[in-house]
Amino acid sequence: MSRLLWVADLLWVAGGRDYTHVPIMRLVLKPYADAGWTLITGAQRGADLTAETIWKGWECPYVGVPARWGMRGRSAGPARNTIIARTWKPKLLLHFPGGVGTANAMKTAESHEIETLEALTIDLPGDTK
Repeated sequence: MSRLLWVADLLWVAGGRDYTHVPIMRLVLKPYADAGWTLITGAQRGADLTAETIWKGWECPYVGVPARWGMRGRSAGPARNTIIARTWKPKLLLHFPGGVGTANAMKTAESHEIETLEALTIDLPGDTK
């Protein structure tokens, strides 16, 4: 059985399904991309897919781990978060504003001793989000 050897630091991004604030996300994510981190998300609309789109635009590596909603129902998100924490072992969870799913990602990260960091968000002058 082969094992995946991951040499880059993994940045786990989580946030709400309605959070798509591209200017803020670019500003917060850019230092991690420049430092060679690999992005990992739950591949859900909102903050996850917005982060993936930004990351791809910078031609940086990323991994999307979608929840299996059809098979697991409401437990799919927490199960996916556990898979990310246990299997991929990210170095940091950077979370944007969100709800229950984001809170679960934070709880999962903390229980797996993954550092968590809240992305402070502000409205930029003239920004329409």
